[in-house]
Amino acid sequence: MPTPRDATITPYLKTIWILQHEEQTRVGVTVLTERLVKAPATVSQTVRALADARLIRHEPYGPIELTLTGERLALAVVRHNRIARAFLYQVLGYPWPNVATEADTLMPVLNDDLANRLHAVSGSPHTDPYGNPIPGCGKTAARRTRPLCEQPINIELDIVRVADTDIALLGRLHAIGLIPGRVVRVARMDRATGVIDVISNNRAHTIGVHVARRILTASPNGREQQHPAQGSVSTDIPSSARDPDRPFAAS
Repeated sequence: MPTPRDATITPYLKTIWILQHEEQTRVGVTVLTERLVKAPATVSQTVRALADARLIRHEPYGPIELTLTGERLALAVVRHNRIARAFLYQVLGYPWPNVATEADTLMPVLNDDLANRLHAVSGSPHTDPYGNPIPGCGKTAARRTRPLCEQPINIELDIVRVADTDIALLGRLHAIGLIPGRVVRVARMDRATGVIDVISNNRAHTIGVHVARRILTASPNGREQQHPAQGSVSTDIPSSARDPDRPFAAS
């Protein structure tokens, strides 16, 4: 029986769990191929192996769903991975843009006991450095979040979470201070050109709408801000995550 430390299946279990539980996306071979950046034949072969091991249910051309055993293993994978990120960042001081990639190298050696110890040493955080919740840390007060590109103009906002699959983008966000825990304000939004001017740490920056879609924000007082051009619909997972391009992706 595969374990959470099997390097071959770890990325698959983690990705399927995130797509299902956090992005509420229908998971198929094509989606996994795009997200994992692997050859379709490789993904198809691994999906068959996961089905044979009864970790997933999958009929040809149908959705991929975790079984109870697969769910348990996937949850352990996600927990271990996000604890490893917190440890690398909080304790070892790894650069913020790199911890997602480096954490993957620790996965083959992590078990529950070691992960719990790393979590304690890191200060028992409830999220990883990108704002992704660490499973098994107890419930915290949910904040109503929206992608930055869907927020009102000239309202101070807390950055709660950022997509973590693009290391080049993470490097850029880190350089201009658009990371969880920081305050940001949209100064101007030009949807015709896809450009947004934002203010962070008293400095102005220009980013694309596609980038702003990957930054989840919330009002500091926890209440939903409203303005004439936008209603009060809010969700912890951006609506864009359900689009084919899936611009918000937590790795």
